[in-house]
Amino acid sequence: MDKRVEHVHDQLTAFYPEYTAQGNMTRLIYQDPEADKTSSMIDPRQVESVKRALARFYAVDLRAQADILRRTYNRRIILHFYLPDGRVFVPFKLRERRISGDACYGFVDIAHIARLVPGNKPYVLMRSGERLSLYSSISTARLAYFMGWEILWNSEEN
Repeated sequence: MDKRVEHVHDQLTAFYPEYTAQGNMTRLIYQDPEADKTSSMIDPRQVESVKRALARFYAVDLRAQADILRRTYNRRIILHFYLPDGRVFVPFKLRERRISGDACYGFVDIAHIARLVPGNKPYVLMRSGERLSLYSSISTARLAYFMGWEILWNSEEN
């Protein structure tokens, strides 16, 4: 089976960049309804391509959405994105850069985050029990998390 986000779009809980023997690809974490657990697979595309493919599947104009978020929240950083089914994906730095321009941000569905755990090695604790290492400060991660809730609440009002 060709492993792409289009096959697990409605079960996707997180995706982030990962180095593999074949190069820079994207790890997809998704709810596997057959096994009643979380599974993962590698999409051969890079994170931005996976994000755009997911948006195309739901007919979301990411550029227009980003403009709205920039104006509403006065932010210019890596932005969240949301889908018409009510999911909000929060950007977290989930990998260290190896070279300049390397993707290091991944996206996590806010509904699947149990908590952000501080410490020497902070991480995102998923409701499934999976841990995703954070490569930013816990305060930066918390700001992204709370902004995700704000986006979710505002999208539910409209």
